[in-house]
Amino acid sequence: MGDPGGVKSPNILHMFCNWNTLFQLDSTAEWGVRYTNGMDQEKRSIFEFQTVPEFLAYELEARIRTNPRYSLRALAKHLTMSPGELSEIIRGKRALSLKVAQKIAQALEMSPAEFRQLLALAATRVAATAMPLKAEWQNRQNLDEDRFRLVSDWWCFSILNFAECAGFEWDANVISRGLGITAFEARQAMERLERLALVVKTSPKTVHVAHDFVEHLTNVPSTAIRRYHRSLLEKAIAALDEQAMEERDITGVGMAIDQRDLPAMKSEIAEFQDRLMAKYAKGTGSARRRRKATAVYQLEMALYRLTQKEQDQ
Repeated sequence: MGDPGGVKSPNILHMFCNWNTLFQLDSTAEWGVRYTNGMDQEKRSIFEFQTVPEFLAYELEARIRTNPRYSLRALAKHLTMSPGELSEIIRGKRALSLKVAQKIAQALEMSPAEFRQLLALAATRVAATAMPLKAEWQNRQNLDEDRFRLVSDWWCFSILNFAECAGFEWDANVISRGLGITAFEARQAMERLERLALVVKTSPKTVHVAHDFVEHLTNVPSTAIRRYHRSLLEKAIAALDEQAMEERDITGVGMAIDQRDLPAMKSEIAEFQDRLMAKYAKGTGSARRRRKATAVYQLEMALYRLTQKEQDQ
């Protein structure tokens, strides 16, 4: 099930940190930090593009701006591929194969990280063709502030996910043991989920989750949302000590950015979450839904400022 969206408050500084945390919620890599320098200011990096056609079209246009006589045929020769093949890739008519990707990476003298990004862009095109996200998640439920406040304890959304797991029963003791909460907390959450029609009982011990995706999106500061995410970040901290490296992934990357790029960054983070949900989450219409879920995990993403306000004022 989807998590409620965070508060979108204005940020005005340049140094941010994006922490990605993936940890198990239903039981009981050493975390790494990477630093990247700023992009080249004169030439756009492959990390700034959303698709392979967009990137290759830019490479062609950049060369033409430098040399008006430069052509698609010349770029194709430089990349050791036919003009027709390059034209089809730029027009989105042909997927990028691994062999061609290797040629491009060698010709453009890409770093290992840039080559991985090229492969990721190529894979995104295939995924987008095979998995239309909007069609996957037409059955969405957006909770308003009052309704979200009733289920803003982290375990309420986790119960909706837990219901997709093998061996689940609509029983306070089963839920209590599975999520590590008290039986009272489980009973109270069950009652609220039923009252809001987020689940429908089909028998005394079974329920049907009413929606593929439940979310709470708002641009208005919300105490309930802050409390919700704070509790999950605390769970992530506990997972550092309580869960084995093989069971979790807690990584972060620091970067210097232009704050005007924040809306685009937030949009890309949201798109990444949607793609991950469509591919792996049970009950979202994915191809993997035939395999029963075995655990509940939380992906909590945090993008926040590290520099102090006085430095930019």
